[in-house]
Amino acid sequence: KLETKVAGFAAARKSKEIVQAVDAFIEQNKLEGLQKQRVMLLKMNAYPPRTPADLDKVEEILAAVVAVDPETPLGKRAAQIKDQMLPQLRQRLEAQKNRLK
Repeated sequence: KLETKVAGFAAARKSKEIVQAVDAFIEQNKLEGLQKQRVMLLKMNAYPPRTPADLDKVEEILAAVVAVDPETPLGKRAAQIKDQMLPQLRQRLEAQKNRLK
């Protein structure tokens, strides 16, 4: 099952393998719309928000989810996370970095 494979890669911090597995699954199953969005979100497991670069990757994933269909519930939620939650996470990371100086 894809979720199990992704969880194993995430535990081993194998980001590239997560992205490859998700992309291959989407291609093999010719996913579209909401199904494709659900699977695309699994890529976020590859980038736990530890660095600004991780957040950049998460932003790319969310933008791609929205691009599939901005009117689905997942498309709307991805846009909301991208526009509202990511800036807050960026601020927290910056604050943590400044406290460690």
